[in-house]
Amino acid sequence: MPSSRPPADLPSTPVPAATGKPAAAAPAPRPAGKSADYATQAAQPVRFLKGVGPRFEPMLAKLDLHTVGDLWFHLPLRWEDRTRVTAIRDLRHGVDAQVEAEVQSGGVRFGARRQYVAELSDGTGTLRLRLLHFSASQVEAYTPGTRLRLYGTPRVGMYGAEFTHPKIQRVDPDAPAPVEETLTPVYPTTDGLSPEHL
Repeated sequence: MPSSRPPADLPSTPVPAATGKPAAAAPAPRPAGKSADYATQAAQPVRFLKGVGPRFEPMLAKLDLHTVGDLWFHLPLRWEDRTRVTAIRDLRHGVDAQVEAEVQSGGVRFGARRQYVAELSDGTGTLRLRLLHFSASQVEAYTPGTRLRLYGTPRVGMYGAEFTHPKIQRVDPDAPAPVEETLTPVYPTTDGLSPEHL
């Protein structure tokens, strides 16, 4: 009775009967040096990164960020949605939003606490911008007719909407700035180091 085993000198690559084509080859092994490259990058001190240097290295150290690997695992505290502009009339109390409006009036008010207050409008409603900490340059910049983009948490009550210390960006009405395309990460920070740097 003839043997069912193939002769020893036949190629060992299996050939499917249906197609007659050789079976796919096994994937190539990953280069052994890749892991070592990642480990080397992770161990690199942050001071050698572009934009860090000796100026920001001590600030990053306060956040326990000493190496590139530390930065890889420095995760955001939260995410901000600046991908759209919300009409003032659609603001909801306590819900973070981004609005774009024009300064109607503003000035420094004196009372229990010195503060800057401005009224803004976007055509759908009005809101109040309140700054408890401000500079003379801000007072001079936020003149009537100035267009501002604000991001923050509004308080909405019987007297309308109000933003206290939102993130503020001046907008050129002739060349409006595009909104962000993705969510904006907000990282833990420290004195002298803004979230934008991270």
